[in-house]
Amino acid sequence: MKLRELALIESELERVRAEFENDSLVRSKQISFDDFYRMDSIREWNLDRNHSSKTRPSSLSFRYCCYFLVLILILAYLGRSIDFYSYRRRSQSNCLVPLPNYLQNAFVPAQDCRFCREITEIKRERSISSEEFSKKYAYTKVPVIITDAQVNWTAQQIFNFDFFKNLYLNGDKNEKDGGSPLGGKNCQFFPYKTEFHSLKQAFRMDPYRANYSIGTEPWYFGWSNCDHRIANKLRRHYGRPYFLPNDSESIRTDWIFMGTPNNGAHMHVSLEASSTDNNFSNSISNLE
Repeated sequence: MKLRELALIESELERVRAEFENDSLVRSKQISFDDFYRMDSIREWNLDRNHSSKTRPSSLSFRYCCYFLVLILILAYLGRSIDFYSYRRRSQSNCLVPLPNYLQNAFVPAQDCRFCREITEIKRERSISSEEFSKKYAYTKVPVIITDAQVNWTAQQIFNFDFFKNLYLNGDKNEKDGGSPLGGKNCQFFPYKTEFHSLKQAFRMDPYRANYSIGTEPWYFGWSNCDHRIANKLRRHYGRPYFLPNDSESIRTDWIFMGTPNNGAHMHVSLEASSTDNNFSNSISNLE
């Protein structure tokens, strides 16, 4: 691991410590950081930081593990000392401690990819029953393309860049009148390789670029819809895939990804899939 990355981790730990020292619960002495720093593991870590480079562990991987250990201890200590839901009501935040981007995948379990070794092609199915789909694909992690999954969906004619732009930007302007807040705290936005920092900024790109005009930069981004009013409008144009088993459950969040041809997300592990058990089936609809 690079020294610059180690410095970022150490800086982040100091930031977390400073934030909680300034928290109202700490200032009111409901939580004592003196008790925290009296822990043997933390005291030894602090002493080690003050030693000369000759006495420090030479292995960067060992130092990396130590930094993560300190972060875990901080979270564990605060988890025991703070009424989480009380703190959440005070801060109006979903996260007790915001995790920086370069640490978000640190605790994702390793994926077992042996199941795909024998897969040499992706099959295409049509008019498949829910029973057959359940047996062959739903819980086997075998990919499949259902070619008639969007029959009777008006989304194929309605969904495009301008549709979503008007849906979100107009709702954002009229938020006081019951419109949709754009980019709320519970929404996620993935810019991928674009320069956009928010969904609002993406929808305000140059119209020539949005229409894939020759000479313009390609783009691809995605987001989660966290507004039930927009969800109701979207679901007028698509329905539950007919082939899904009757006992399967669907998440309430709509994920939308769009971009220019031949662009997409990099190879990655879906955190949503990682957080579930092996009985996970991901249904993705592609509109051109």
